[in-house]
Amino acid sequence: MKHFKHLLLLGLLSGAALAAPALKDVALVSPNVAWGSSQAGVYRSTDGGQNWHNLTPDLRGDRLQGAFFLDADHAWLTATAPYDAKGQALRPTRVLRTADGGKHWKSVALFPRGGAGIKFTDARSGTALVELGAATGHTAFVLLTTRDAGATWHKVNSAEYGYMPDPELKGGTLPDVSGPNAFTLLPRFGVLTGIYGPLDQPYLFITHDGGRSFQEGAGLVPYTPQEKQTAARTNVVWASGDWARLSSLSQPAAGASALRIFWTQDAGKTWKGSAALNLPPRSRAAVNFSDWAHGWLWVQGSDEQFKALPTHLYRTSNGGKDWRDLGAMWQDEDLPTASFFGDQFGLALRYLGDQPRELWRTADGGQTWQRLP
Repeated sequence: MKHFKHLLLLGLLSGAALAAPALKDVALVSPNVAWGSSQAGVYRSTDGGQNWHNLTPDLRGDRLQGAFFLDADHAWLTATAPYDAKGQALRPTRVLRTADGGKHWKSVALFPRGGAGIKFTDARSGTALVELGAATGHTAFVLLTTRDAGATWHKVNSAEYGYMPDPELKGGTLPDVSGPNAFTLLPRFGVLTGIYGPLDQPYLFITHDGGRSFQEGAGLVPYTPQEKQTAARTNVVWASGDWARLSSLSQPAAGASALRIFWTQDAGKTWKGSAALNLPPRSRAAVNFSDWAHGWLWVQGSDEQFKALPTHLYRTSNGGKDWRDLGAMWQDEDLPTASFFGDQFGLALRYLGDQPRELWRTADGGQTWQRLP
């Protein structure tokens, strides 16, 4: 595939910085450096989120679809082209990447069509899940990987052909995927979670050959019989090397919800689990881990009339074995999107219905928060 550079549209980078733009995602990659994305572009802050520079590359009329931010220098974007009158993409789906903090971008074709979500485990190793469509309750994904920072991509697997008769799916064995962020692939193993599947246990699959084949993995995780019946979703909340942590929220029809953390240190061969943290009935939860030990849990329950209760924030310093309630945060319609670095620093996007999302920062591990302009 042919590579070519896109020089950065310098814009505000050489002038005054922006206050916090209307972001949909945020990633804090050091105590002071943060990336953010919106439907309109990509932004970077070097003062902990106080001010932002617009680093959006030339998209050539394509739509910015997804973003992944690894550190202060490395970021990847996906861009999808418009469709013609026959429903064909005018250009292939592309990946744009930078290795110098957004000063320069390179672009490469990823796949002939489809929306893509990307994820990197280091500066060279990444995965892309390209969605081709949906049929009969299944979503068709193609799995691609890169080992050269996104310069070249190779097809590894796809959804099964029978669900959607697309030539790109022939020979595929990829289990049902609920979305691009549901798959984490490390050098020695990978974990795929989802919400679909006629299984009497949580939806979890493991690969040890780079995504070419999968085995059902929930049987390896020490779920209780009740958790197997009531687990709403299992998510990968942190992974590196041979280690990974999962979060699992159980939501019985009646009674308290419960959250447990499961972990492996041998590439998914054996798993251990924490004690259950009891939560309000009908809870929704979002878990963020910044490293193996430090994590944060956002919880929003509801009353008997299903009215949302105030969001509480919990913190762990031992990998989820124990949680400390930091108190009620906000009375909002939804859980915030958050990103943490180390054990002290974090950014959170607060949802306010149809209003622009507010950006908040903590420098003491979540105990206190400051709204950014």
